Order: sequence, then structure tokens, then C-alpha cells
Amino acid sequence: MSPILQELFLKWTTLNLKEKVLLNYIAYHVVEKSQIDLYAPIMQGFGYWNSLQDTEGKN
Repeated sequence: MSPILQELFLKWTTLNLKEKVLLNYIAYHVVEKSQIDLYAPIMQGFGYWNSLQDTEGKN
């Protein structure tokens, strides 16, 4: 994984639930539809990352 992507995913894990919900709200209600099409797969990746971290630990 590239250092930039690794940093992005590690920072995602530091967000609390309220911050993640707020980010999703902003994305789905403020960002244009064409950009949301890119956001959804990124969020799916975050979900996979969270599962992986729960299974294998942080870092």
C-alpha cells in the first residue's frame, strides 16, 4: 500500500463514530452526485480496512 493511502486509512481509524457519521452526512448532502460515485467505493474500502484492523490489529 502506498504511504499516502496508508496514512489515509490510519487517520480514518482515529475518527470516532460521530465524526464518521458527520463525514458521511456531508458527503451525501453536499457533494455532487458525480463525486459521490467515487466516495461510495472509498467508504467500502474503509469498511474493509476496519474489519482487517479488528482482525489483525492496528498498523
